Amino acid sequence: MMKTLFSILTLTFGLVMGLAPLPQAHAADATIAGITFSGAWARASTGGGRPSAAYLTIINKGASDVLSGASSPLAERVEIHQSKMENGVMRMNKAEPLEIPNGAKLAMKPGGYHIMIMRLKQPLKMGDTVTLTLHLKNAGDVTIHAPVKHAAAAHGHGESMKHKMK
Repeated sequence: MMKTLFSILTLTFGLVMGLAPLPQAHAADATIAGITFSGAWARASTGGGRPSAAYLTIINKGASDVLSGASSPLAERVEIHQSKMENGVMRMNKAEPLEIPNGAKLAMKPGGYHIMIMRLKQPLKMGDTVTLTLHLKNAGDVTIHAPVKHAAAAHGHGESMKHKMK
């Protein structure tokens, strides 16, 4: 009797855990052609139709490639943007395709390079997950899943890259 009860509880726990969302710590990580995309997260949006942004780290241990754009089923437009200080004013502009040479590390963070998610089909709420497809010129497309977090989730500002971006 006790063994049967234990088996039923174990099975029930397993089913419930199987239906529960998995921790998001590594859900955003992906690698294609030696290029690793990790630590992705998206900023919660502040209302209907308001844009959001996603951030991640890209490390290239493969052949040089170019990040030419991105897309998402949750948005009509997704673009690579860069925020930078110009004459004492922080400005954000659409970035040209980003060359990612071998050995490069690009940390997309608030205040630097980021993925702008525009014309959202629904607000992004904390706990949601955004599916983003990143378009690489040579390696092709890679899909990542970025958990939506509060803006305070950012750990620092600006961008860093071991090699000069073109």
